[in-house]
Amino acid sequence: KEVVLDIAKRLRVISDIERMCRELICSIQEILIFEKGYVALLHDGALKAVIKYGIDDNRGEKPPDLSEDIWKQVFDEGNAILSEDYCKTGKSAMCLPLKGVKGNMGLLYVERRQERFSKEDLEILSFLLDRASLTLSRSYNDDACTEERNSLEKFFEWKARIIGNYKTPRMNKIYKEIENISRGESNIFLLGESGTGKELMANAIHEKSGRRGKFISFNAAGVTDTLAESTLFGFVKGAFTGAINDTKGFFEEADNGTLFIDEIGDMELTLQPKILRAIDPNIREIQRLGNARPIKVNVRVIGGTNKGIKDDMERGSFRKDLYHRFGIKLTLPTLRERDADIPLLATYFLDKYCKIYTREIKGIAHEAMTILTKYKWPGNIRELEEVIKSAI
Repeated sequence: KEVVLDIAKRLRVISDIERMCRELICSIQEILIFEKGYVALLHDGALKAVIKYGIDDNRGEKPPDLSEDIWKQVFDEGNAILSEDYCKTGKSAMCLPLKGVKGNMGLLYVERRQERFSKEDLEILSFLLDRASLTLSRSYNDDACTEERNSLEKFFEWKARIIGNYKTPRMNKIYKEIENISRGESNIFLLGESGTGKELMANAIHEKSGRRGKFISFNAAGVTDTLAESTLFGFVKGAFTGAINDTKGFFEEADNGTLFIDEIGDMELTLQPKILRAIDPNIREIQRLGNARPIKVNVRVIGGTNKGIKDDMERGSFRKDLYHRFGIKLTLPTLRERDADIPLLATYFLDKYCKIYTREIKGIAHEAMTILTKYKWPGNIRELEEVIKSAI
């Protein structure tokens, strides 16, 4: 992440487009090893390779030719391409567009023979080039530079927050589900035992979604009906004793963003129709406590629960129509179901609390890590964090 952010920063301070292309292709070597590559820009209706890497002009070497199909997909349609003919040609290649303000203005091509590029390689390079393309095509003002940096940080941080080995089937599935569901607008139910990371998952979905508003979290467990209503929907001056000012609730604070309601199954039945009205796509209205004036909101709600929500519906303590407004249901794995991630999580918490408590601990002994891995962790990730924290 830091390498990519540094590349984006270096490119912004270069004004000459050829120098910028040279810096770009050399910097990509810091992220992905490749043997040959070039940056081509559109000049007088034709693409011209302005910077080459690993291509010797003195020996008469030329940039690899692009087929008409690849040309159309990359330059005309703006798609990033990962070659699929490694077994036939013995080389792996990626070709990506450079997008300008008024359309595609060029492309980048890289290839290697040692090993195949992965889809994640293509994804990382695509995000870098999106920002590089903007820098090439126009000068950034301070606000644009800040927006670019924040966008890059969010792309890398959403995965970093859901700590786990993406190569294991269980975590790979989680990452893919975040990618898929974050793009939509459906409300989401996150199901899973206590301590499985539902709030972190909700935050990652919000950051990947591109919603411009805030991410706000509320835990409904053990909260009285009146306190929950005033917290979620706000109140006006004089609505109750101590209400000395008009105050926004979490729904207003999260407008155009995401509201995570943890332990939503514990919410009082009297509040549920108000939640339903706030997330109904045909209504999307709330009312502050003490005022009948409706306020329009656009909030994506993610509900978390460790309870059997269907049992609650059968008992009549959770409304069926509210349940059905959550179009996506996602069950998070327990830590014992993803025990391959225990060393990653333990090391992460070790580093985290060593910094907080200014301790110098080089690592976790093999024998200790074995014990951690074999333990069943009924409290899941939260329990593991507390164990490492207490040990430090």
